[in-house]
Amino acid sequence: MDDIETKSSDQDDFNIRGAMLILVKGWWLVLIFSILGGAAGWFALSSVQPNYSAMSTVLVDSEYLDLSNSYPSYILKNDQIQSMVIAQVGEEKFSHISKTALTNDKIDRSVVFITIVADDPLVAVDVANVWADSAVKWLKQNVDVSAEELSSARGLLEKSNEELVRYLYTNNLNSLTWCDLVRITGNGNCLILTSGMDPNQPLEIKVNQRLDIIRLMQQVDDANLVYEAQLASQIKKTSAITQRLMVSNYAMDAEPSGGLGKMLLIPAGVMVGFFAAILILAIAHFWRSSRVS
Repeated sequence: MDDIETKSSDQDDFNIRGAMLILVKGWWLVLIFSILGGAAGWFALSSVQPNYSAMSTVLVDSEYLDLSNSYPSYILKNDQIQSMVIAQVGEEKFSHISKTALTNDKIDRSVVFITIVADDPLVAVDVANVWADSAVKWLKQNVDVSAEELSSARGLLEKSNEELVRYLYTNNLNSLTWCDLVRITGNGNCLILTSGMDPNQPLEIKVNQRLDIIRLMQQVDDANLVYEAQLASQIKKTSAITQRLMVSNYAMDAEPSGGLGKMLLIPAGVMVGFFAAILILAIAHFWRSSRVS
């Protein structure tokens, strides 16, 4: 039993020594194939179009967007924002983009990184910055509804004023001043600067006209209160948005993208050549051994 194990161990040692001997004798083949493999990897590396990545950063307050179960990066990467970017940079420049990635900071998800990969570093920087600006603009237009409410309140105020003016002209009361209207209705403020004007002098208008003017003035006053409230809300929210929704960092330059992976082409080529040479030597040794036997 011991003799069998000894012979098996000797045979394994012989096989290892035989393999090493084959490599030593065929070193020139291993060297040539390794060089050829490395050269092939270098040629492949030189023929690959280099890519460059640029990154801009946007701050999006999750409270402002009410994103309790989502991430801002999901919202900022949509077809509408992409269309805005293409409209600004042009389709030809955008065609150089190979990858667009929007990711959140692992700790603070209100920080959104916009990474653009392109075959031109200037294009990567330009598109990254345009995407950041377009994202902020799109969010303000589509998420902030206070601007629409303010516009509606302004329209209601203008309509109320137009109805009042139209009534005065239709009833030949356009000679009445604003102070006269305030005296009739008791609504609003009037600072009388004209000397000799008696604020207690009665105005000669009909009862039904007085009632109509009171109604129209009240309508104007209500619309003005709504507009002022919406304006104050808009000013307050705009001030808050300045801190909650903004481009915090613009891309200044682009860095080579995927450079490490491409550089591995050369050592990978060397390894392929090395193993190819070993395979050829093994086949040649097996062929010679079979002929001898």
